[in-house]
Amino acid sequence: MKFRGPVPRTTGKTVLALVLLLTLSLSTTVVMNAEDTAKKKFKLTFTERLRFVSWDNSITLNEGESGGDSFSFTRHRTSLAAQWFPAENLELMAKLTNEFRNYLQPKRDFNLHELIIDHLYIKWKNVASMPLTLTLGRQN
Repeated sequence: MKFRGPVPRTTGKTVLALVLLLTLSLSTTVVMNAEDTAKKKFKLTFTERLRFVSWDNSITLNEGESGGDSFSFTRHRTSLAAQWFPAENLELMAKLTNEFRNYLQPKRDFNLHELIIDHLYIKWKNVASMPLTLTLGRQN
């Protein structure tokens, strides 16, 4: 199949507009979900973050060194959280997180054993009908 005519070119303004539109739609979705969650008794959350990190010759600044100080790796952070709201003013939360790196250069052994408790707390709002919130445990 042949296309005839000029090929449309994407400009920087078009790409920026699409990114802003996508960001706005995602933030709107998050706000709507936050309102819905306030009425629920249980909330389960899963997050995954991936990063690629690379640098070359930034520590010794010596290009002649064999092997040098070139590093390339990926960082992966996976989290699973559960929140329970047994009463209107009570919240229990637990979040487990695993973060690991996969080294591409220099080669290193791969490991997947870094599991941590990121959050584990009980939150009690309006303690004794006063404007007071009591949070016990590990939280932000």
